[in-house]
Formats: sequence, structure tokens, C-alpha cells
Amino acid sequence: MTSRLNSDGLTAAEQASAISEQKSLETKIKQAETQSTNPVPLRFPALLEAELERVNAHNPIGKYRGYVGRVTIAEFQADGVIAGRYTSGYCDLIASTDADFLGFAEDNCISITSFKSSNLILSSTSKDTLLKAFSFLSPESTAKVHLKSPFGHPIFEGVNDLRTCGLVGVMIGCDVFLGGISGVGPKKVFSKLQEIHKIGCINEDMYKQMIDYVKEVSKPSKSKDAIPKYNKQLLNMLVDAKVYEPTNELSNVGCTYLSSEPLHLPAYLDEFKCGGTKIEDGLLVIKCKGQGTDGSACHKFLAAETNHKCKDCGSQICVFCCLASNDNKYRCFGCYIAKAMLPCTNRDDRENVQINAMQFELKDKYGFDHIDELTAQEVVDIWEAHALHCEIEKLANSIKFPLLPISSLTAGDKWQELCEIDFSLGGSFIINPNLDKTHIPAILELMATFVTFYDEGTKHTKWQQDDPVYAAIPKVFINFASK
Repeated sequence: MTSRLNSDGLTAAEQASAISEQKSLETKIKQAETQSTNPVPLRFPALLEAELERVNAHNPIGKYRGYVGRVTIAEFQADGVIAGRYTSGYCDLIASTDADFLGFAEDNCISITSFKSSNLILSSTSKDTLLKAFSFLSPESTAKVHLKSPFGHPIFEGVNDLRTCGLVGVMIGCDVFLGGISGVGPKKVFSKLQEIHKIGCINEDMYKQMIDYVKEVSKPSKSKDAIPKYNKQLLNMLVDAKVYEPTNELSNVGCTYLSSEPLHLPAYLDEFKCGGTKIEDGLLVIKCKGQGTDGSACHKFLAAETNHKCKDCGSQICVFCCLASNDNKYRCFGCYIAKAMLPCTNRDDRENVQINAMQFELKDKYGFDHIDELTAQEVVDIWEAHALHCEIEKLANSIKFPLLPISSLTAGDKWQELCEIDFSLGGSFIINPNLDKTHIPAILELMATFVTFYDEGTKHTKWQQDDPVYAAIPKVFINFASK
């Protein structure tokens, strides 16, 4: 990318495009780096509650008596609890980037889908609801409002039947069926719903019309998470999973729902039952091996959905847990890792490696003590673990510009110290006899990248006027200090 920018052959438009692409890639790298180094701790709810207590966030303060409620833990998904709190009147707005809420909160719901900047994005299934909300704004704020639809069609507007909303969600893609149904897009769904409205269909009739419509327009798809073929029973089961997802917090009280309790549920949704629910067989449910290696990640899924068998161990795996190797064969997580990284790439090859050869390698290459005290299976397991670690290190060492921890600057062999620079002595480091002169241009180029400044008028604090020091300090130091 840098070589492209430095090339004299690029036009101004091409350079601008390359710079934009470079910034986009840098942002993605930074986001990936942040995600990889900031995992959510297992004790996050407790830590969050402790911090809210510390800052006294639960007590109403200020002119509008605002406060933060207690931390809530859902028994199933947070989505269900949030939707339930809205439909029960516990809250007035939903702040979430998830669009699934809108299909279950009726036309009077407003969701804040972007709240990280001064420009809020509000969403609703009804244009009239948004217009009513905007009528309370000042003329100055109203002038800044822009109305638009992400699909170009208000799909859920006027659809007040919960099962129809759930079916529409499955058709265009939602949490219980991410890919949506092939051949059915927002435009087609909106047109069909408009047609149904005109003939006066409501509730059960509307749902039946939409089910028949899926059969009419759905197409076979090669998408790995698609329904293999039209299956009315499967569609009804997916809608049940959406409609009857419990809305209760983690407790021993029992399940609560968006509307009435389910009278009957398929065995696949057995966990969603209440005291009066009758469990029926429904479609075949099978177990997926999951992405763990010890069996703890096993989970159930519907056999009617696309699934695969691991080429090596024969385990059943759902579309979300299967991994495709370079040979275009599906494998479970454990076999995929073995195929991709271990020196012996399949079960037969590993059995052909003699135990005594593994023992010798563990003792001679890895310095493993007391190897003679291990059983044959323990030798194989430990040898595979060490071999896998070595292969991962080889892959890591082949990365040209890896992201390394700060500790690698002072430990390990990844970095070589060229010379020590004392900035109090100005540029005298250039005449340091211990500095290889071939490195001087690169060092000066590195320092030049530090001397860039923010544009005039850029705000750094919430004060009406920033301190003049922000105009005198290079951008890189301000960014570093603000982290």
C-alpha cells in the first residue's frame, strides 16, 4: 500500500482512493487488535454492578432524576429480556444495534441503533411513530432530521401478529436463522404484505398466506446455513423459537413470554416450556460435537437444517461448527487443527509414528522429563500438544509484520536495539559511532511520522476552549496519552 502511494504513476484520484483504503485497513487492524486483547471477563456482570455502586449510579440525580438500573442477567438470551421489558411497559426506548427487536415491539416502539456519537440513529417499524417523536424536537433539531429506510421498504409496519413478525424475521434473516430464506428479500416480503393488507387478512390468515408464499418463491441455495428445501414444519419450529423465546431474568420462578404461554412445543424447544406446555416429538434433533475437544461444547440442532459429518472422526457437526480444510472436506474443530497443523495429518499417519520415536523426540527435542513413566496414550497426547505448539510458532514466525505484545521490546529476540537516543541532546545521536549509518534514513523517517498535528478546531476535551498545548503537541503523543 505504501509503495503504491509513493509511486509517481498514480493519479490524484487513485492516490485518494489508496489513502482511503489504507485508512480503512488500519481501522480494521486496530479493531481486530482491540478485540483480541480485550476479552469480556467471566465476572463481567459482578464487576459492572460493583462499578455502578461505586459511582452511585443507581440513585436518581440531576434535573431529570436519571439513574441506571440494576444489572440484569438473562436466563436465555438478553434479546428476549430486553423485548419483554419494553412490551411490559418497563422502558420507553430500546438502545441496541440489533434490528430483531423491532419485529416484536409493535409499531409504537423506537430503538436507538447508534448512540456512540452526537448523531443518533432512531429506528422504528412505523414512519408515523418516528414523525410523532420528531414533533417534540425543537425547530433547530427537526431541521437536522433525515428519514430513510435501510431496505427502502417499511417491512414490519402494520404487522401486529406476533407469529407473522417471527416468520418475516426468519424469511429475511434473524437470530434463529441468520441467512434468511434464499429467493426471499425485503422487497418481495414488503410487496406480499401490502397485498395481504389490501385483501383484509389478519393474524392467522396473514401467517398462513406468508407460509404459502415461502413455498411459492423460495429457491434452493448453496449457502451453508440455508434450509435444504422447503419444509413447513421446520419453518413453524423456527418461528416458535423466535416467538416463545423466554423473556425472564435468571431465576427459579419459571419462563415468561412476550405474549401467551405456549400450549405445545417441539422437543427441540423443550427448555422454553412452562408448567402447562405439552412437549411433542417434532422434527428429528441430533447432537453436534461443537468446537471444543473435550465434549463440553456439544449442543443439539435440527437434522432438517444443513449439517455435515467430520471426514476424519465421523462426528455430526452443524453448519456453525464445521470447518472446511484446504481439501474442501468438512471437519470438526479437533480434526481440522490436526489436519492443518500437525506434522502427521491424519489418524492413520499418527498411528504409524512409533511410540518410542515420540518418546525420544519429547525427551531430546522438548526436554520432557520422566517420559518413561507415561502410558502410550499419554505419550501420544503430549507429543501432539508439543507438535501443535511448534507448528503454531512456525506460522507466527512467518508473519512479516506481526502484532507483538509490549513485553517483546525488552524480552525475547524479536527486536534488535540499534542505539539509545537521548532527546535532551537534540539530534546528536546521528554522530553516535555505535549507530550503523544505514539505519539513519529510516530512523529520521520514523521520527518524521511523529510530527503531525491535528487540524485547527479539533476538539480534545469537553471544555468550551481547549488548552493551547494541544496545538503544540504532535498527534501521536496526544493519542498515546489519551489511551
